[in-house]
Amino acid sequence: MQFNADFLRGGLGPNTDLARFEKGNPIAPGDYLVDLLVNDTLVGRFNVRFNAEHPGDSAQPCIDRMLLERIGLTAALMNGAAVTQAPGGCVDLKRISPDATVNFDLGTLQLAIGLPQALLRRTARGYVAPQYWSKGIPAAVLAYDASLFRTASAGRVTTSMFAGLTAGVNIGDWHFRDRSAISATNGSWRFQTVAAFVQRDLPAIRGNLVIGDSFTDGQVFDSVGFRGISLSSEDRMRPESQQGYAPVVRGIARTNAHVRITQDGNVLLETNVPPGPFTIDDLYPTGYGGNLLVQVLEADGTQQSFSVPYDSLVQFLRPKIWRYSLAAGDIAIGGRRTGNHFVQAALQYGFANGLTGYAGLAFASGYATGLLGTAVETPLGGFALDATLSKGQSSQQGYSLRLGYSYVIPGLGSHIALAAYRYSSHGFRSLTDAVLERDLLKGRHALGEFPRERNRFQANVTQALDHGWGSFYLSGSLTNFWNQPGTSTQLQAGYNNRARIGPTNLDFGLAFARQRNETIGQTDDRVLLSIGFALGRSANAPRVTASVAPTFTNGRGDTSAQITLSGTQGSNNEYSYSASVEQSPGSRSISLGGGMRARFANLSAGFGAGTGFTQFSLGASGGIVVHSGGVTLANQIGDTIALVEAKGARGATVSSGSNVRIDGAGYAVVPYLMPYRLNEIAVDPAGTGRDVELAVTSQQVAPHANAVVKLKYDTVTGTAVFITARLTGGGFVPFGASVLDARQTEIGLVGSDGAIFLRGIPASGTLDVKWSDSPDARCRIVYSLPPASRTAPDAAVRMEVPCRPIMPSETDAKSGGHPPRSPKASEDIK
Repeated sequence: MQFNADFLRGGLGPNTDLARFEKGNPIAPGDYLVDLLVNDTLVGRFNVRFNAEHPGDSAQPCIDRMLLERIGLTAALMNGAAVTQAPGGCVDLKRISPDATVNFDLGTLQLAIGLPQALLRRTARGYVAPQYWSKGIPAAVLAYDASLFRTASAGRVTTSMFAGLTAGVNIGDWHFRDRSAISATNGSWRFQTVAAFVQRDLPAIRGNLVIGDSFTDGQVFDSVGFRGISLSSEDRMRPESQQGYAPVVRGIARTNAHVRITQDGNVLLETNVPPGPFTIDDLYPTGYGGNLLVQVLEADGTQQSFSVPYDSLVQFLRPKIWRYSLAAGDIAIGGRRTGNHFVQAALQYGFANGLTGYAGLAFASGYATGLLGTAVETPLGGFALDATLSKGQSSQQGYSLRLGYSYVIPGLGSHIALAAYRYSSHGFRSLTDAVLERDLLKGRHALGEFPRERNRFQANVTQALDHGWGSFYLSGSLTNFWNQPGTSTQLQAGYNNRARIGPTNLDFGLAFARQRNETIGQTDDRVLLSIGFALGRSANAPRVTASVAPTFTNGRGDTSAQITLSGTQGSNNEYSYSASVEQSPGSRSISLGGGMRARFANLSAGFGAGTGFTQFSLGASGGIVVHSGGVTLANQIGDTIALVEAKGARGATVSSGSNVRIDGAGYAVVPYLMPYRLNEIAVDPAGTGRDVELAVTSQQVAPHANAVVKLKYDTVTGTAVFITARLTGGGFVPFGASVLDARQTEIGLVGSDGAIFLRGIPASGTLDVKWSDSPDARCRIVYSLPPASRTAPDAAVRMEVPCRPIMPSETDAKSGGHPPRSPKASEDIK
């Protein structure tokens, strides 16, 4: 295609040489961040070098060996002559296949590669090869979650403080972590190290090495805490990996309450909850087994507690997939090392679709156990059945049988997420049981105080009803023991729905919870009937919730009622508030709460007062990252994070985070990344000054687990300058002409009517404008920015300047000074 430049000159000036546009938009040589598409499927975003064969030619992408790996070329072709002998390392895809196509869209920065499917490796969707995982940078991190809870009742004041800390240091492939808890009650302080360990990935065997405090994974044997060394498979490294299981904790609080969740004596979480039903579904998975103890401290000083079973059905494996684990060390119970050393090994293998086998062995001093089981998928659901034999001291031996079940009923929306039954004989001891019993036999406690399970059944069922009839859930467990009478019962059930009443959606629900312990002869029942609706249609409209909660203990009960107003404010819902009033027999109370999701932390506060008591609480959570560029604060922080650097872009919003913005030092922390998967991190320049421009606004990265990856976003800072350039004859500088700086580097193009946009140019100097290779097809602009733009770089400067012909003697000379007359200039101050 050829262009007639006369249509662009408007009869006001010389013709522009448009030859470089005749083959599409010209591409200047350099590195470009492009979206790579292979056969119309997005692979990822990568930096690609573009080279020009001859000066003035449009540059073409250099498809090197690394880019071919990302395209997914087969191993045979990667080792072929077309790749290994490519000149300059840039491969001509036509030598690989005459059907290959390469197209680059400069406007969208998309590089589209077309290749026959037979030439490409079969790769699971979303999978990123290990060679592209980012190890991250050396850094230190600290995540904290602190709370204070104070009550005054009947002349007694109780103050509880808690801080959960996760500190870490990353150096190369190694990641050190220390998870600790600091707690205090009325000045009595306690420090507990939950886990301290060093960890690294082993991609060659899709494994993870941990040295220090850890838990066995619990997929075959019950989870055991220990200090030692473990080597286990990392499922997340595989395509379509399945994540670990952790239970959802549900309960009902009467007032502003403090909830503490522990497992085997280790504090997993302490948090403040408002009155009403609460759900905690983000527990950190320390293992796959071991019941959770949930304690709810009410504002009036009363306390309720219950346990949540924590067990899991063995997950199916795909055919020919292995899962392994090896562990050895000193067994720890309740955060205390026992001095009992053990070795444990477990192996799982997918024999075929719907058929997985698993086995394990464990040894300790005077104890041995072995397990053999299988998981089978049937039309009636998935079943897992295993048998465990144990042999302890004094010829004590026994067995345990476990049956697990999981099923989704087609067409009904019913989901039996977990159902399990376990029977243990009188002589059976798990590894933890054997260690505890050995300690008890040393005379520390009476043997009869040690409860040993006989039967345990647990289930979790959810059901979605059609035609707007809502949904319900049911979960619970039944447990009895060899050496204790009665049965322990845990039950939670609920129903939820929504009805449309005029312009308002009315949410309503019914929840029931039972805790029954026949050993001590106590039954606690709690019922909650609630309704809720919004006071308006806006996203930030306040919401009203009303509830009635009967409570019964051994048949004796009372009833409380409550009404709550809550909502959020702010452009990103960064502010939250709540106020509630409760009426119960002989008592009336009021509760107030508020929260703020700031850039550097999440803050909360609450206050309550009622008949005979007062209460207030404070909370703060967030994180700190120490790196080579300084210290950066975050309002939350996870295991795998990204450090974004965008110098000069203070106030820019970072996606993939809640109220995450670039700080004054040019950094921000993205709190959560998916390890071993591509994560896209975008920076929105909105909120920055007009003197800042981002060279790229989005990048992708696939990090190792626990890594701190750094993403640098180059910025161009300086005054935005809009120039209208006129020739000495009175016409505009030609459309499409190149704008060159003093080093003769192209920094822009001329638009219509002589318009030129530039940023970050010196306060004064010269610009050359070139519209063809002819010696007389050039002119020079001598400019000087107004003084105010030098002190207020956020200002946008507009200038109308002459572009004077360049004399032959000036072609290679640098010009300085100021023009004979000052250009007309104006400033748009932000």
